[in-house]
Amino acid sequence: MAEIGKTVLDTGWLAARSTEIDLSGVQLTTTHPPTGPTSPWMEAVVPGTVLATLVKNKVVPDPFYGLENEAIIDIADSGREYYTFWFFTTFQCKLVE
Repeated sequence: MAEIGKTVLDTGWLAARSTEIDLSGVQLTTTHPPTGPTSPWMEAVVPGTVLATLVKNKVVPDPFYGLENEAIIDIADSGREYYTFWFFTTFQCKLVE
């Protein structure tokens, strides 16, 4: 629970692979924000990493269980685009004049 006047920023985040989103950052934050965890958007782990988000959503296996880390595609093999994601949330803030 946040204190009065504080904003909690570690919940309510979505993530999507950037190659699956045909919108700019401006469009995502103004006219076309994601509405929930529907494909290609998924619940994101914040603070966290892209890998943590992929594990949470069972896109890749848990690398800390057995040898399942060997099933996760290495960035050297996939290219950086495979692990480049948009992270999105909304929150209210006061304008300072």
